[in-house]
Amino acid sequence: MPPASDSSSARCARELSALLRDWQQELLVTGASSKVRRLVASLRGTRLTVAVCAVTAALSLVDAPRGDGSLHDNPVRVLSALVSCVPAQMFFLRRVPVVQRVLQDLMDAASILEPAFYWERQDELLRTARRGRLVGRVCASYAVASALVILSVLLPDDGESRVVLGLRGAPLGVGVVGVVAVKAAVTLSCVSCLAAFYTCLTVLLVMYTASASLLGALGDRFGADSGPEQLALLCRAHGRLVLAVCRADAVFRDLYPLYLSTILLLPLLTTTEVVVTGNIDLIALSTMPVILCVFVPLCFAGQRLQDTSVMVCWLVYGGRWVSEGVLARRLRVHAMAMANKGCGVSVHGLGPLDRPACARALSNWFRFLQMLLSLRAAA
Repeated sequence: MPPASDSSSARCARELSALLRDWQQELLVTGASSKVRRLVASLRGTRLTVAVCAVTAALSLVDAPRGDGSLHDNPVRVLSALVSCVPAQMFFLRRVPVVQRVLQDLMDAASILEPAFYWERQDELLRTARRGRLVGRVCASYAVASALVILSVLLPDDGESRVVLGLRGAPLGVGVVGVVAVKAAVTLSCVSCLAAFYTCLTVLLVMYTASASLLGALGDRFGADSGPEQLALLCRAHGRLVLAVCRADAVFRDLYPLYLSTILLLPLLTTTEVVVTGNIDLIALSTMPVILCVFVPLCFAGQRLQDTSVMVCWLVYGGRWVSEGVLARRLRVHAMAMANKGCGVSVHGLGPLDRPACARALSNWFRFLQMLLSLRAAA
C-alpha cells in the first residue's frame, strides 16, 4: 500500500490533532476565557449545580409517593436522571486535569506518527476527526432538545407536586417566591445535568475513537518500518497511546455504573409505562431511544479500541524480523509485550463495554418487552 503524500498525510493528522486540541482548550477554562465558555463550563459541573441537583433530588423524593402507595412518574424520572447526571458533573468538577493529560498524550502520539500515513489510514483518520465533530454537534443539539422537552413537561406539572401545592397555600409573597425558587431549581438542574451528561459522552467517545485510530496507524507503521531509530520512535508513540488509553479507562471506570444506570433502567421504565398503561408523553418519547444513542456507541467504541490494540501486536509480529538487527528485534518484542493484553473500556461490576455487552443489554431489553406484551395479552 503506497504512503500518502506528505501534505495530505500531515493535513489528516492535523485535523485529528486539531479536534483533540479544541477539546483540550474547551475543557481548560481560565479567567481569560470568554463569558460564553465560562457559562457553559459552569453548567457542566460546579459546586453550585451539584448542590442544586441535591435539592431537586430531595424535592423529588417528597413528591414521588402517591396517597395510594404508588409513585408519581415525573419525580421518579427526575431521580433516575440525577443518578446518571451527577457523576458526569463530578467528572467535570474533579477529573478534567486527567482528561487534559489524556488528550495531550494523544496529540503527542499523533505528532510522532503523522509524517507517513497510508491512504487507507488517512481516510480513517479523516473520518474519525469529522465524526468526532459531528458527535459533538449532535450531542449538543440532543441536549438542547431534551432540555426543552423535559422542561415543557415538568414546569407546568404542579398537580403532582406536594411542595408546589404547599407553597401555593402559603402567604402570597412567600408562596410566589417559593414556587419560583422550585421552578428555577428544576430548570437549572435539568440544563446542567443534560449539559454535563452529553458533553461527557462526547469527550469519552472522542478519546476512545481517537485512540483506536491512532493505534491502527501505529500498527501500520510497525508493519512497514524497520531500523532501531524508527522502531524506538514508534515504541515511544506506543507507550504514550497505551498510557492515554489506560488513563481514559481509569478516569471514568468507577463512575460508569451510575452513569449507565439510567441509560439501562429508564428505557425499561418507559417501556413498562407505555405497554401497561398505553400512555405516552414527550419525556417518554425522548428517553426511549437513549440506550441506542448512548450505550450502543460506547460499546462499539470500546470494541473498536480493543480490536485495534490487539491488532498492533500481530502487525508488530509481522514485521521484518529477518533483515533487522538485535536491537530492532528487542524493540519489537517490547512492543508486542505492551500490546499483548490489549486495551478497552471497562466498568466496575459490569466488565468490558464491547459488542457482547451491547448484545446482552439489547437482548434483555427486548426480552423484557416481550414479557410485558405477553402479560398484557394474558390479562
